[in-house]
Amino acid sequence: MKGEVSGHIQRVLGARVNCEMSSMLFTVDQMGGCCHKGYGTCFYRAVSGRGLKVIEGRAFEPSVVYRCRRQSATHTEKKFTNRYLLHPKSPLGKVL
Repeated sequence: MKGEVSGHIQRVLGARVNCEMSSMLFTVDQMGGCCHKGYGTCFYRAVSGRGLKVIEGRAFEPSVVYRCRRQSATHTEKKFTNRYLLHPKSPLGKVL
């Protein structure tokens, strides 16, 4: 269950599915932080021409809630950032 360790839970208010039935959108009542890295949302970073920029503060300190050391970016996060966002031919660069 979401929030079993942290106590930060979400009460589902509604759910929708897109026309291709490939994505779902949930409306929730958030109690506490949402992201395991301490932010109120997992979308706490914005994409810019220079990479990723944190755009909001933490809702809680993960090392206190989870009683462990703060983790640095995972291998997957670094790989995604380097490959898609910082590459000069990134398709995202055309949008930005």
